[in-house]
Amino acid sequence: MKITDEKLGELTFKLTVQVEPEDYSDSVNSVLKDYAKQVQLKGFRKGKVPLRVVKKMYGKGVLLEELNKIVSSELELYLTEKKIKVVGDPIPLTSEVDLEGDDDTSYYFEFEIGVAGEFDINYGLAGENPLYSVSIDDETLEKEIEHFQRTYGPMSNPDSSQPGDVLFGKLIQVDEGGDPVEGGYSRMFSLNPERVKNEGFKEKMGSGLKPEEDHLLLKMEEVTENDNEIRHVWEYNVHNEKIRTISNEDLEAIKEMNFIFQIRKINRIEPMAVGQELFDLAFGEGTITSEEEMRARLSENMKGFFEREAQRFYRSKTMDAFLEGNTIELPDEFLQQWLIRTHDEITEGNINEKYESYKKSITWTLIVEKMQQENPDMVVTESDLQSQAEAAVIQQFGDILKDVDDERKQQFVRHFLEDEKMAKRLFKMVLERKIFEGLEAKSPPTT
Repeated sequence: MKITDEKLGELTFKLTVQVEPEDYSDSVNSVLKDYAKQVQLKGFRKGKVPLRVVKKMYGKGVLLEELNKIVSSELELYLTEKKIKVVGDPIPLTSEVDLEGDDDTSYYFEFEIGVAGEFDINYGLAGENPLYSVSIDDETLEKEIEHFQRTYGPMSNPDSSQPGDVLFGKLIQVDEGGDPVEGGYSRMFSLNPERVKNEGFKEKMGSGLKPEEDHLLLKMEEVTENDNEIRHVWEYNVHNEKIRTISNEDLEAIKEMNFIFQIRKINRIEPMAVGQELFDLAFGEGTITSEEEMRARLSENMKGFFEREAQRFYRSKTMDAFLEGNTIELPDEFLQQWLIRTHDEITEGNINEKYESYKKSITWTLIVEKMQQENPDMVVTESDLQSQAEAAVIQQFGDILKDVDDERKQQFVRHFLEDEKMAKRLFKMVLERKIFEGLEAKSPPTT
């Protein structure tokens, strides 16, 4: 086995992997012998088919599979030993492999790889953004109580709207003349006046509109001026399943679009009086027994929520600061070709508009990996994952676990860790926490 490298550009190389007969012959023959034990062929008893016949039938396929295994393994080992920091994956340059040779044939495989330029991390960037402290004022608390009263109040579907009603219908992109745009944006949507920021538009919603008769013309800024909320509207369907990715360019275009909202149904909720029935519905029977207890619980819950939001804001802004303040040279052309090869939704036609978000993701991954190399306390351990899984089990099952023994609880934990999707989510949560806790320790945020 021999691997040679040749520089193609500032940040790209060609690796040539030479596989000799002694590298593959034993594994190929071993697989073919296993095949021979299982093959059933007319004229031969099971397990008695000659190896030369099996080789004629399956030899090329087995050889190609074994070559791929060997090359992948050796390539990964080579890159690890040489400490070559690859971005993306190696792109095969060998289009076809001639398998017609004899048992003494040497095979050559060529790959293009891209690497990131060297960089240093400016940890001081972590302290440039604020981590806001949170307190709950009386006005905010009163609005939350009103929200609870409406949440648990009885609902009806009146024939016409009044202030406070939620309108359900279909949001459709239209042109300047009010006609639907062919292939344009559309989705079922719920207009809740509690979330609508534009007071004039909110008044229109409650102005006696009738289902199936009336509609509203709007721009997204009349519903919300929050870019993340607009993105969420068009990235997710009514089942909260992600159906598309909205780029910055898409977002700006959507904000300029005209929409029509076709009203299908009106939901009206009568507020429930503050009392034991509301306490039991909102918090569980007997958990809260007075308005004072309810106000204290709501205030505590809201404070926790806003503190988490403040933390998300700080982390988002800090990530942006690190992306902007730590310049990393990347092999852009190589990465674009790699993305086109590996992502069905990316083509030559849209790579320019899609690439920037992927580039940010790749850059942040490189920054995180370097942080972990320089700071062992930022590395995720098995113990970290175990603790996160235990916390996730408690959060999901809550009071149900009161009467469950420790062994049964650990079964839930193991189930979480064995679920690939859940394990990835837990790992991501732990990684983010450890990275930002480490950054806060190095350069405390302003408050």
